Amino acid sequence: MSAPRVCAVVVTFNRAALLARGLEGLMALDRPLDEILVVDNASTDSTADLLADSYPEAVVHRLASNSGSSGGFSEGVRVAHERGFDWLWLLDDDVVAEPGCLKELLEVAAVSGKKVVVPRRRAANGTYPQNEAVIYEQMQMYRAPVSNVRWVGIDIFTFEGPLIHRSVVDRVGLPNARFFINADDTEFSVRVYQVMGPLAGALANQTAVNRLLPSDDDATLRSGLKRAITGDAEFVVRPDEHYWKHGYYLRNRHLIWKKLGWRRRRIRQLVIHAGYLVTDVVQSVRRGWDWKLRLRVNAHALILGLLGRDGTFITPAKYYAIRARRAKRRE
Repeated sequence: MSAPRVCAVVVTFNRAALLARGLEGLMALDRPLDEILVVDNASTDSTADLLADSYPEAVVHRLASNSGSSGGFSEGVRVAHERGFDWLWLLDDDVVAEPGCLKELLEVAAVSGKKVVVPRRRAANGTYPQNEAVIYEQMQMYRAPVSNVRWVGIDIFTFEGPLIHRSVVDRVGLPNARFFINADDTEFSVRVYQVMGPLAGALANQTAVNRLLPSDDDATLRSGLKRAITGDAEFVVRPDEHYWKHGYYLRNRHLIWKKLGWRRRRIRQLVIHAGYLVTDVVQSVRRGWDWKLRLRVNAHALILGLLGRDGTFITPAKYYAIRARRAKRRE
């Protein structure tokens, strides 16, 4: 029996230095890749020169415009699938895989029989974010427990290192390009759950990818209203610099609960979102952030989420242009 053919799908945008470190990690794997496919989301930095000069062995698929990480992964999966690879390994441009990572993922796939296998993710501060989760029938998600066993079954995973068999794409389809950024991996996981059943994925506990960037400079606050609704008082407010991402996060959460058919969860999300509109304005005023711009993004996200509309509603370029104009008016 021939060895499975594996293609790494790396999505990048204007992060040439980080991309180089990630590619060096892929070159140093104990189990070599059969191909590295880099999806360049129309970068305007030195990414094109870096790939041409230093990594000529990588296959580069450059997009005409920035379609976000969602569009990049959707296109990358499409191309790699069409090229006939057995396994597709999805990676952001800011993660570096451990040398033995791919070998362990393939071995876990063999012993578990799972068609989606994901590594642990080690944050820049050395902690292990627990985004992998299990869906329960009571319309709840529970984080996959940290365990010393080789692997545990999961339903929800991120696009920071999942090894996905081509048969999953045959049955589930491509990642949703119209999410632009944030929660596209969760939406894809939900489809895997719906089509292939519970615990279709495996979390490989004995290997990891390393995230190079620290988390955004968010502030974690507490709310009595959120505790009353969800049982968890904590919520996050994000500074102006990257706030456009939070708009997609909020909008896309509505779309995911709609896809799952979780009516009560959608109502709860609506109440939380409405409360967040007010809370974010208050916190923004206290911190000297641009509350009007943030309210505009929040309200737009809420309306689109209620209407069930995906697609791009604000690009990074448009957001930063609006910020610059508003800052100039305030001078």
